[in-house]
Amino acid sequence: MASHVIPRRIQYIIQFIYDYNYPSKSEIIRFLEEKDFKVSARTLERDIERIRSDYGLEIVYSKANSGYFIDKSKSVKVESFFKFLEIVTVADILSESLKDSNKILDYVSFDDSKNFKGIANLKEILIAIRQKESCILRTKISGEIP
Repeated sequence: MASHVIPRRIQYIIQFIYDYNYPSKSEIIRFLEEKDFKVSARTLERDIERIRSDYGLEIVYSKANSGYFIDKSKSVKVESFFKFLEIVTVADILSESLKDSNKILDYVSFDDSKNFKGIANLKEILIAIRQKESCILRTKISGEIP
């Protein structure tokens, strides 16, 4: 699995918690079952922990409201994350469509104008950002100065 791909089940969990006011664990599980994902309560707990660690979204259980919510004050920029999620979802759909048939390109065209600049550098920029984060983490662990 490519590192940029967010599993669909994880996407559904995040979106459901974001869209609904304090859904309970059983409501989330029922929603996932409607989407053809059969999960146990323990699997859902592991998924929520993965969302916290891998995606920087702090999903918290509220005893007062008997359900889960995304704590925006302790999470990455939530709106930016959802824009990213939207882009990844579209890319995933396009990729799957291309695997099935190249006919999709009969209906979809990409802007090749000169105004769309810099996209060729995006991959390298993202890798550099990631490597810098790795460098900072190694520095904090080892106590070295970069």
